[in-house]
Amino acid sequence: MAQNVDAVQCATNLGLSVKALSSDKIVEEAKNWSAAFTRRATALQPAQDVVTFWFAYNAIVHSSQALCETLYHFETSFAKSLRNVLDGRDVALRNKERVHAHDIEIALQQSLLQADIESMIMKHVEDVERAEMFWQHEISEVKKRQKHDYREFVLQMLQDSDVARQVQQDGELLSKRDPTPRTAEPTQEPTQDRFWVYLGAQLKSIFELRLIQADLMKVCEPSIAANPSSSVGSTRSALPPPHIASVQTLKRLYLNQLSAVIRFTNDDLSFQNQRAKDLLSCCESSTEFHFSSLSDQFAELKESLAADTLDKHDRFERSPGRCNGGLQVGDFYVTKHSNLAHVHLIFHLVLASTSTQSNLQSSMPRAEWSNQSTIVNRLKELISFANRYDVRCIYIPLVLEENCGVPAGSYVGLPVIPPSPNKHHPNSNNNNEDSNTHRTADIQETVRRIETVVRTVKSALADIAHGYHRDRVLELIQFTVPSDATVSFVAKCRTMIQDIFQCSSIPPINQLNPSKS
Repeated sequence: MAQNVDAVQCATNLGLSVKALSSDKIVEEAKNWSAAFTRRATALQPAQDVVTFWFAYNAIVHSSQALCETLYHFETSFAKSLRNVLDGRDVALRNKERVHAHDIEIALQQSLLQADIESMIMKHVEDVERAEMFWQHEISEVKKRQKHDYREFVLQMLQDSDVARQVQQDGELLSKRDPTPRTAEPTQEPTQDRFWVYLGAQLKSIFELRLIQADLMKVCEPSIAANPSSSVGSTRSALPPPHIASVQTLKRLYLNQLSAVIRFTNDDLSFQNQRAKDLLSCCESSTEFHFSSLSDQFAELKESLAADTLDKHDRFERSPGRCNGGLQVGDFYVTKHSNLAHVHLIFHLVLASTSTQSNLQSSMPRAEWSNQSTIVNRLKELISFANRYDVRCIYIPLVLEENCGVPAGSYVGLPVIPPSPNKHHPNSNNNNEDSNTHRTADIQETVRRIETVVRTVKSALADIAHGYHRDRVLELIQFTVPSDATVSFVAKCRTMIQDIFQCSSIPPINQLNPSKS
């Protein structure tokens, strides 16, 4: 009887309709919920050896700069080794494609039957699939060995150095904050593209704003670059080279000084579009030593969304009504990374649905960018979420469509080159005028959207500064525009940021000797 009473109370807490269920049904539902919770908690609980590795790594990277550099060079050697395997895969697949193309060409010259040619093509496809599976297995095994060897190396470093004794004396392996004073980071930004804003009612909080030209792939570039000298970029790109930024990224991996970037995307989780493939290539170009790979994180997300949708439909008799396993416009999810040079986290904010709209611009009408729209509200929530979970620096693309497959040249203010008029077509001049008019309207609409994004960011920072959150961690906002944006477009964005934030280009006094309060 007591068991049934506990089950009723449990079912009531879970929101089940007790009156509509029998006692046996309630007990069954409570057991199902308990089992599901246990499975989820067990899956999220890291193994003891993983926790030990986290502690050891954090202690080593903060013990001395030399040990941190040693770890970076060790990762570099592994990345080069994996790069050789990836290059071997690419060469082998290209050779197969060349051989197959030659075979088809000979078959066509010999005038073989259509059925014979189709059979040959099918064999070629199967051959390529077998080769891809072979190389996928080889790369997976290499990454598995590297991950095991890396963790063993870190634990051995802790035992062989004086760090272990220091940690034992302190009685704490993992420090929430960086024990070393914060020093100014090496940057290449022009001074006019760095601003400081004071927000808050009585006690003012200082936020630093930056405007840089960098694409998403530049922000998410691997920590180990194939050619470091080629990653410096132009003066306005403002991102330090990967081999310089990676050391700071390594040291802040387990602190409350994380860096993140917002990636605007659709609800597709299958890496079908080119930009998603580029992101996957960047993240998979080196071994992920601390977290799951990007493809594994996406697979876990798919399973979680599918289970959540099925659970809601079965238990509460609700129609899922959500595309691609549960994602809707305005949802966002987070992936964790330790092998990227500039960021630890990527916030994927869903702007469009692939099942309802094939064109992104048509799926985001002007009303979607009003001050009360779903996307704007979710962007504000995302910034608050980032501050709550120890993000100190966040990159925010101002041109939202850039990462969703819309051509950048249509909205970043690039010069319009009209097509040559057709003298034989009576309406050629009218068509050119209409094209230029639509182009100008697109640019104006993009500017309005950028203004909405900047105002949303200011509103989110104001909430943080007013003490709506327990602790303020977020300090640096880096607004990004595409690398191919014109000078006039960048200047327009700069002026907009200055006017909306009412910020100053003069750094505060403590910027010369920064420290974490």
